[in-house]
Amino acid sequence: GDPLNHGGCEQLMGTRTPTYYTGTITGQNGTLITVLDAILVTGEGWTKTYSGTNKAVYTQASGNGFCLRVLDDGSGAGGAREALVRGAESASDVDTLVDPFPTVAQISDANCVWRKSNSADATTRNYYAVADGSSFHLVVNFNGTSDIDMYSYFDTERFYSGDGFNTAITTRSSGNNSGNGLCTNNNYSSLHGVTFT
Repeated sequence: GDPLNHGGCEQLMGTRTPTYYTGTITGQNGTLITVLDAILVTGEGWTKTYSGTNKAVYTQASGNGFCLRVLDDGSGAGGAREALVRGAESASDVDTLVDPFPTVAQISDANCVWRKSNSADATTRNYYAVADGSSFHLVVNFNGTSDIDMYSYFDTERFYSGDGFNTAITTRSSGNNSGNGLCTNNNYSSLHGVTFT
């Protein structure tokens, strides 16, 4: 079946009971940090382990306890339209990740992005998110039409007993690209009751 149809996000969460969030985001510096603070820290109990101006490291509240680093200062090729993101097993400060994933050899820092908007301004874009203590899935209507991208940071089901490395991240692999990203389809004018037009 289609992974983004009604019930698709529930399938991604497996047997866990997630919380659903909706709101808007803009193509301005720091807006993804604001959204993640509200959802992950306030809503789901993740720790904002380190922070700086328009950047943060978030640590899962449960599961593997790995980190998500977000740099939302407009320093990438897409400017404020995108945030640079990367997962890691841990961090020693807001800029130093331990065992990051994907590795820079797999996707360079400049291309490991979550796109918030096709315009670097205050134009609002709808988002829909589903989260819990170890997982986060964000669907963004980045261009104001029915095109959407889905970004995730999550613990998968364990592949074997004692598996402590079952955390994954999805990103775009090309910065400053206004086209469709990782998980996009023109046929979704709404998703779980959220209108994207």
